[in-house]
Amino acid sequence: MPRKGANVHRELSSSAEHQRPERYRPYGQGALSKSHDAYLSRELVHKAVASEVLLSKASRVGEDRFHLTARLASGNSLFASATSGTGDLLFFAEAVRQAGSSVSHLFYDVPLDRVFILDSMNLEMCTEGLPCPARSDGAVEVELRCSFRDAGTNRRRFAKTYRTDLIQAGRRWGSATVGFTTMSRATFDRLRQRSSPAPAAVAGTSRSRLPPSRVGRHASRDVLLGNPQGGAGNEWELLLDREHPFYFDHPIDHIPGMALLEAMRQAVQAHGGVFECLVPRSMDVEFGSFAELDQAVSLEVSPLQDAPRRLRVTARQGERFVASAAVQVTEEGVESVLTPCEAA
Repeated sequence: MPRKGANVHRELSSSAEHQRPERYRPYGQGALSKSHDAYLSRELVHKAVASEVLLSKASRVGEDRFHLTARLASGNSLFASATSGTGDLLFFAEAVRQAGSSVSHLFYDVPLDRVFILDSMNLEMCTEGLPCPARSDGAVEVELRCSFRDAGTNRRRFAKTYRTDLIQAGRRWGSATVGFTTMSRATFDRLRQRSSPAPAAVAGTSRSRLPPSRVGRHASRDVLLGNPQGGAGNEWELLLDREHPFYFDHPIDHIPGMALLEAMRQAVQAHGGVFECLVPRSMDVEFGSFAELDQAVSLEVSPLQDAPRRLRVTARQGERFVASAAVQVTEEGVESVLTPCEAA
């Protein structure tokens, strides 16, 4: 989430400073309806550390249509799957999330102090996955082609749904559809006070983490799952590291949506006793409620009936529904039911 008073592009500071927060300029009338060819500032993508910014070259190409560039760097193990050696859904999900916030701030004049809430996220990558850089110091640039449409009528809550196609080397490697809502900090704080207890110590830190290779990661700190005491073979416990540079690079009063998404992806890959070498390639995610930092989160994986290689992951805190995802998987070395890459 952005911090008030942070340094951003000069035009953005000027635009936000003189803007009525409940109003948004229509297409074509904002001060920022132009291209941006340098790396976007961290405030625009709601990150505190500049190295976590994935996007550059944001431009408007038509009414409610935008092109952005993202970089997948070889040195970032979080975005490289140890199992397949390809860029995975988490990189795509984070790049798409950053695209939504940056486009909203730059081209729809949404103030920097607005809170963004993910409602849903549908992701699909082609069977090959996104290729990672071959050199240890290299990077792969991908293009994000986004189209936005209104998702609500409340002018105090800027809400959009947007479709994103991921293009690299002239081929479409994936697509995503995201729904989000924004609200003022004051409105968000009132919502949290009514519905949530005050955050305390992070739950689920005492269990041992699964081996990184079990969930397709290189480093132990990127593993978000442990075995719950007395749990069944299809149940996992979310483990959080409040010092993690990606998930907790800035203060937040609930478990981030990207952490829940990645935990569900890891749960599917850890569930590889059903299929060998599971690689999630498609996720249809619904967020139901805020996940509290001081309550344990359980994740349960179950097969979807009459759907080959499709699994359902459900995240709960006690009896309360937090999020769920329908996940399509592929097996390494096995013919996939997903779509191969196609020409853009």
